[in-house]
Amino acid sequence: MEKVNKIIKKLGYKPNVFARNLALNKTHTFAVLLPKKEDLDYWKTTLEGIKKAEKELSVFGLKIKYYFHNYSVKSFNLQAAKIIKDKPLAVLFAPLDTESTLEFIAKCKKAPISYALIDSNISNQTPVTYVGQDAFRSGHLAGKLCGYSKSKKILVVKIAPELENNAVLKQRTEGFYSYYKENKLSMDIEELNFNTPESVRLNKYLSNEKNNSIHAVFVPNSRAHIVAQHLKKNNLKIRLIGYDLISKNIEFLKADFIDFLINQKPEQQGYIGINALYRKLILKDNVNEINYMPIEIIVKENVEYSLG
Repeated sequence: MEKVNKIIKKLGYKPNVFARNLALNKTHTFAVLLPKKEDLDYWKTTLEGIKKAEKELSVFGLKIKYYFHNYSVKSFNLQAAKIIKDKPLAVLFAPLDTESTLEFIAKCKKAPISYALIDSNISNQTPVTYVGQDAFRSGHLAGKLCGYSKSKKILVVKIAPELENNAVLKQRTEGFYSYYKENKLSMDIEELNFNTPESVRLNKYLSNEKNNSIHAVFVPNSRAHIVAQHLKKNNLKIRLIGYDLISKNIEFLKADFIDFLINQKPEQQGYIGINALYRKLILKDNVNEINYMPIEIIVKENVEYSLG
């Protein structure tokens, strides 16, 4: 044994955990908790990345069980409770609101169940990894893009269920306002908040003559296309900034009704998150505690090079 250990140390040998798991036919179960909304292509893309990682690692014993909530705190907590009861090795999830997320994390630690976060981070916590953008900085960038407009009136349109509980929208909006505060810019910023993709109020507001002074609109999630529809309907040319390369957004970007999209790479977030959990928990590798996605600005001229 002594001779063998000397040889192992000299050669730097490391066991092939992939091969060992394959030989032992050992299964490792992860959980995934995500929103499920038919009109939210962002999460469908995230799911594609997760399933891609699952397919690649399934031969080495990885199994993923999926849990979906309807974007409400009640539904999130219900699914979180099911995960705690099922006791997977780890869970990958996107925070909904800070309070529910912290409660879930506390229960994971007690179980114990390792966890990783995607889409938005929660400060002062210790996930295996966080994969996503710096939401505050991306909002700050959006503020800068809006600030290039000559007009001093900017409209912030939030369209999401459970708005008051949406952690990432809050972080982006705080970053957005911070740009003007840091640069001591006096801007007239108005907010419109919708819990559903409402059209009547938004269309009435944008078509109103008194709002012709608005030259920039910021939508801090993937629903910029909803605003773009009304800009097109009312033949309005207003600078529009939003998030994510979903099909509807790309359509309006190419038609010049969306000026800038901030790309979060949701498919990569899901893929990297699952791989990081597997590497850390199964392979015992070191992984980055924070995997920041680049804050990419996509315009009509470069969108084709950013797809795929």
